[in-house]
Amino acid sequence: MAPGRILIADDDNRLTQLVSRFLTMEGYEVEAVADGLVAVDRVTANVPDLAILDIMMPGLDGIQACHRIRSNPATHEVPILIFTALSEEGEAARLAGADGLLKKPFSLLVLGQTVRRLCRG
Repeated sequence: MAPGRILIADDDNRLTQLVSRFLTMEGYEVEAVADGLVAVDRVTANVPDLAILDIMMPGLDGIQACHRIRSNPATHEVPILIFTALSEEGEAARLAGADGLLKKPFSLLVLGQTVRRLCRG
């Protein structure tokens, strides 16, 4: 049995593939999308144990997507991890309701530790 289902939303295909492979090897079931609006729709349709959102992506940015997930009674408790290359976005992520923030580039070891801490699966 997988330790949890994770939705990753990031428009950087190389990073998404790397993170998806790593988390799959760690035993998680992973779904990846490249658009913030699609991410919100997928979280609503199939509530994951963790949502990982990049700040800069099309449709909705990660802050807007985080806010929408938090505003929905059906998804407001989903843990959310934000990826960012922008150091000044940490406060905005926190105010939107993010449970964690990883600044790019990050190590897979730190990612694994953070996901285990946040994933309720």
